[in-house]
Amino acid sequence: MASLKLPVLLLLGSVFLATVSGLAFGENENTQNQNPYHFRSQNFRTRFQNERGRIRILQRFDQRCDHLQFLRNYRYVELELRPHSLFLPHHRDAEALFVVLEGRAIAGIANQTNRETLRLEEGDVVRVPPGNLVYTANVEEDQRFRVASLILPVNMPGQYENLYPSGNQNPRAYYHAFSQKTLEATFNSNFNEIQRILLGRRQQGGQSEQKQSSSNEGVMVSLSREHARELRRHAESSSSPRRHASSSRPVINLKNIQPRYSNNHGALWEACPDRFQLLRDLDISVALLQLRRGSLYLPHYNSKAIVVAQVIDGTAQLEIASPHLANERSEEEDEENRHEQQQQQQEQQRGEERSEGQIRRVSSRLNQGDAFVALAGHPLALRASNRNDLKVVAFLLNAQNNQRNFLGGERDNVINQIERIVKERTFPGSGEEVERLLRNQKESYFVNAQPRRQPRGEEEEEERAPLSSILEEGSF
Repeated sequence: MASLKLPVLLLLGSVFLATVSGLAFGENENTQNQNPYHFRSQNFRTRFQNERGRIRILQRFDQRCDHLQFLRNYRYVELELRPHSLFLPHHRDAEALFVVLEGRAIAGIANQTNRETLRLEEGDVVRVPPGNLVYTANVEEDQRFRVASLILPVNMPGQYENLYPSGNQNPRAYYHAFSQKTLEATFNSNFNEIQRILLGRRQQGGQSEQKQSSSNEGVMVSLSREHARELRRHAESSSSPRRHASSSRPVINLKNIQPRYSNNHGALWEACPDRFQLLRDLDISVALLQLRRGSLYLPHYNSKAIVVAQVIDGTAQLEIASPHLANERSEEEDEENRHEQQQQQQEQQRGEERSEGQIRRVSSRLNQGDAFVALAGHPLALRASNRNDLKVVAFLLNAQNNQRNFLGGERDNVINQIERIVKERTFPGSGEEVERLLRNQKESYFVNAQPRRQPRGEEEEEERAPLSSILEEGSF
């Protein structure tokens, strides 16, 4: 019995050793630019932009590689709104989950029976169901408003549309799609009046022409200071007062949640569907990560959740242990190996199984604005650069009952749960040596990324500020 091999544990052990080792930031390796799970900022397409703001949408996940087919019905979108600007009322054929990354704004969300007027601030998580009419107004004087959103289309996988009740050309109001007779019966009014009031057709007189020109600004338009003040007063009278997060609120604020993990090296705030009704039927968690410069988010894997994340600030090194890419070779390998690789890929496309226990490390340098995906069960690690703190927003899909299993550190370390005799047969060292090695790291979740055996440079010699001072800086 003692001589039996344990393939699963051997694989787990090899992943552990391969992932923990070799975390040199900015290292030059073939995998550096061959990570299909890394989406650079250039992979966003501008869907709309003018002087009031912009909308950017990330490349479809399933167009990057076959391994991301599960994400074919999800889109990742950025919204930026300048001060004194209004994102016009619209509805979409999609579910939307928003996270406020920067600034403050007023949002109105309405259906046929109810309206919510919300005062949004950094850290808020808001859900907008399909078909709900929504507008967003940045009424601040000098601060932009930024939002990250996960969109779940309901009609066509990976495709959604915003539909607007107002506008003549840009946007084109959906009232334009109906005939004169239909509109006259709908509003019980003369068509000329309907044109003047709703459709924005050019009329005689300067005032009408001025309204027409403003309707062509686009989907984001300017707000006068007077309009901004009026919206602010209306929101203060109709919004419920802000309070600590609860399961019944239409908005979750991540800053009002105790961090799930925290120490002097970093913190993770996470709103989970088992706690918040807002997220329950979506089966999505929303998280914000802050990692102190020169710190490591320990290697770990999610038991069932797929992570879609974006770097909000800072730079980092991402490493993922991928079994799906184990048979793919680098461009520098010879043609014989390339032919073998093509055969293996063809077999995988036919649904045939790959070799047991293979793994490949894919590594990327993440810059501000970059996004990445981490599949369920695939170990990953994040290391913040020595120059800047790292801030990441993340959506976790299939989040209900997800467990985050760590491969190092004192707490929640799944390797620690293995009996010593099994460790003996799994790893090259003795069971006692393995356990002693695992006990060397006294921290959990977030640690100093500088290996103890290497001399510390000038940047590493700076004393880290405690986490409390990080939080006092005003942003995650």
